[in-house]
Amino acid sequence: MRSLNSRARRTFADHGMRAFSRSTSSKPKVVFARPLESSLVKASSYNLHDFFEKTAGLWISQSFRDLFLNEVSQGVISVPNSKIGFVDLNEKANDHEIGQNLPKGHMFECVDSCFGVLATLIDAQMKGRDCPLIKSAYLANIIQFKAKDGRKVTIRTGWHAGNGDWYCRANDFSNDGLPGGYRVFSAVNS
Repeated sequence: MRSLNSRARRTFADHGMRAFSRSTSSKPKVVFARPLESSLVKASSYNLHDFFEKTAGLWISQSFRDLFLNEVSQGVISVPNSKIGFVDLNEKANDHEIGQNLPKGHMFECVDSCFGVLATLIDAQMKGRDCPLIKSAYLANIIQFKAKDGRKVTIRTGWHAGNGDWYCRANDFSNDGLPGGYRVFSAVNS
């Protein structure tokens, strides 16, 4: 009987140590099943204020509006031809874990570029053109953005099937997990 108890204690101790070593590991959790794919964002010009505030079939949250109004230039901006990366989450992950799995420079920092790319993608999807945005009632598209004040922000856009429109939301980085299947966009494509 004594050997069974000591074996049980040893097994529990081994298991506890493995769990501890996993939780303290500095290696980031792998949240993507494959490498980034790339997509060409075609050159376009937008008055971003008009696009996000007046486009029929596009709803923006108050947090998106606040971030947007404080950051984006007035007037028409030009979005040059550019390649961006995208990849789907393999499993639930929070904003920090997502960022750790993307290449250096993945976060959009130029506000006009970020919102210009987002406008171009949404516009293409609304007009039925080939576009990497996911259009699903259950999944969303994520862009990580660094605001002028240094805050890290997650911009989420997706299809709201119940209303038949697109939505855009913005939230500060959090430890809340985003479900697997969400598509993450990167300012760099490799």
